[in-house]
Amino acid sequence: MVNADELRKLYYAEPFKPFDMFLDDGRKIPVKERLHFGWAAETQILMFGFGKTVDWVKFDRVKQIRPSGRPVRKPRPRHGRNDRKGRTK
Repeated sequence: MVNADELRKLYYAEPFKPFDMFLDDGRKIPVKERLHFGWAAETQILMFGFGKTVDWVKFDRVKQIRPSGRPVRKPRPRHGRNDRKGRTK
């Protein structure tokens, strides 16, 4: 079962790292961005946004949380052959 402290750590991680939540019914919920999920600690409910729909589950239905693949990285700037230091056109 997941708790509010675990969710806070995942939500506020800098940089945000995508993760997957696995539910007791076999579903895998991918969380690619922090704005795609939220929770209410008082009622122990998780909310997930998928496009125009929202789904919710109780905390006790989450059986596992795992990082999803490689973290998203910012693209590195590309330099042309003549843009490097010491090179001339």
